[in-house]
Amino acid sequence: MRRIGHLYDQDAEAGLTLARHHGWLMAAELISHGVDFSFAPCVDLDYGLSEVIGDRAFHARASVVSQLAIAYTHGMRDAGMSATAKHFPATVRWWPIHT
Repeated sequence: MRRIGHLYDQDAEAGLTLARHHGWLMAAELISHGVDFSFAPCVDLDYGLSEVIGDRAFHARASVVSQLAIAYTHGMRDAGMSATAKHFPATVRWWPIHT
């Protein structure tokens, strides 16, 4: 997903198109195996600090993440799948290592 965000920075329309196509492809592949929903897209912000989120986040700016997530969910819908945006709470700055 991070690469889609990088593409968006170079060409916003191309990034949005790729997000929509990626959403469609992911959904179509899951549907072909009998899975009818996915916890996608990831709507966390990519600060490059979380190994948990890794490159699953689209971008560091919320405004870009929201646009790409909407495009992604439209692609999922085009394939016949509902979207469930996913947020991984407390994974960037407050992730507990030891308790």
